[in-house]
Amino acid sequence: MPIENISDTARWVAVYRAGDPDIYNYIAYIYTGATIEGSGSFDSDALGGKLEPGKDELRLLRDDSYVLLAKAGFTVK
Repeated sequence: MPIENISDTARWVAVYRAGDPDIYNYIAYIYTGATIEGSGSFDSDALGGKLEPGKDELRLLRDDSYVLLAKAGFTVK
């Protein structure tokens, strides 16, 4: 997952089921290290195994809060 041109207040990226309104119901997360450019990945340990087939999304969140800064959807087949 590339990370480009994000605010230095963006601190973490979480995986959610697409459209899940429960902000605390993330599947896994990684910290960005407050970088504005770089990359990150979720390994099977962080995810607790493989993701189930379906629609999911990555959410970029501010600091150690649940303020949503951006999101991007993806599909697991």
